[in-house]
Amino acid sequence: MSTGPKVIRTKNSKSIVTFFLPFTTNAQTVLEKWIAELTEFGLTSADALFPRDIDLPHLSAVRPIADEPWPCWRGSSQVRRIVRMAFGVADVPEYAPHVFRHMFAQHALSLNLSIE
Repeated sequence: MSTGPKVIRTKNSKSIVTFFLPFTTNAQTVLEKWIAELTEFGLTSADALFPRDIDLPHLSAVRPIADEPWPCWRGSSQVRRIVRMAFGVADVPEYAPHVFRHMFAQHALSLNLSIE
């Protein structure tokens, strides 16, 4: 699992070019620790960076199908549920997950990064 630019596997077999934008000073460290944890469970760069929550308890088990990556989420309903729960636990007003995309884009623009 690499943090460099890659074309990644997404829902409905779409591919997007992605990159890592460190939003906070420790974001890269947190991401690297998460990748190390997934690697300890035997996941590889072919697997999802954020496995389905239903699969998390089974990561130490044998792969569902030999030589196949762990299944990806098929939609955004799980992400919405997780975000809703996180806002509830933090006791703050809820925002839709898509708002994060706008927030990250605004942050990137404030850094005066090139479009490349």
